[in-house]
Formats: sequence, C-alpha cells, structure tokens
Amino acid sequence: MLSTNKDVGRFMVAVGGVLEAKATGNILLVQRHASLDWQPSQWEIIYGRLNQGESTEDALRREFTEEVGFNEFYIKEVLRTWHIYRGVKSDENELIGITFSLQCTEEFEPKISAEHQNFIWTSPEHAIELCSVDGIREDLRIFQHSKE
Repeated sequence: MLSTNKDVGRFMVAVGGVLEAKATGNILLVQRHASLDWQPSQWEIIYGRLNQGESTEDALRREFTEEVGFNEFYIKEVLRTWHIYRGVKSDENELIGITFSLQCTEEFEPKISAEHQNFIWTSPEHAIELCSVDGIREDLRIFQHSKE
C-alpha cells in the first residue's frame, strides 16, 4: 500500500558508471555537447536518471545503450552514493546518485548520442585531469583508489 504521508520526499535518482576496458585498463569518458544547458562541453562518465519503476541495473544498461550504443559490461561494485541539486536548490532539482565500477572486455568505438560531441578511452589519471566537475572527479578518484 502506498503511503499517504505528505512528508515523504520526492526526488530523482541517477545511476552512472566508470567503465573500464579490462584489456587496457583505460576508462571511457564522453564530452557533453557544447549546446547543452547543464555542464556544456564537460568530460564525464555515462550516467542518467532512473525511470519510475526501473531497477538500477536496467537504468545503467539503458543509459549506456542510449549514450554510447553499448551495454555489455559487468557490474563490479558500488563506488559511492551522492546527493546534489541540479541547478537551484529546490525539491524538483534534488538528485540522489549511485556510481558503479563497471568492466567490459575491451575498448570499443562508441556510437555517441546527440547529448555528446566526443569520447576518449584514457587512463584513470588522465581522466581526472580532463574532468572539471567535482563529483565526477570524486568518482574517478575513488575508482583509481579501488584499483590500488
């Protein structure tokens, strides 16, 4: 039975993943398109919001399919959970996120969506240098630390 408590929160949930190619140890970054209103031209990992009723794994695979045309990866572990406001601090902008460590067999040629303008397979160290978004840098640092 659904709760009728008006104090129950409503917020968005996002999932993302640091995808490592096992053969090279490189990870996939994509560059957001310059025309986007949120973090234009920034390098990032693949992530996106869950649809209502969707599992985290289904959402991860859907987002990877939509953004790079690939979803054949192994989910290794949760790297971290996080909380942000996407823009102005308001209920409708509140976002809870889960970042996973993912692994595929080898590097592939992504079929990037209109949301992105470029991609790169690179070392975790270089990825941290390329990314200027604090939260994504934190994801990458945790991933790098988990490999030590």
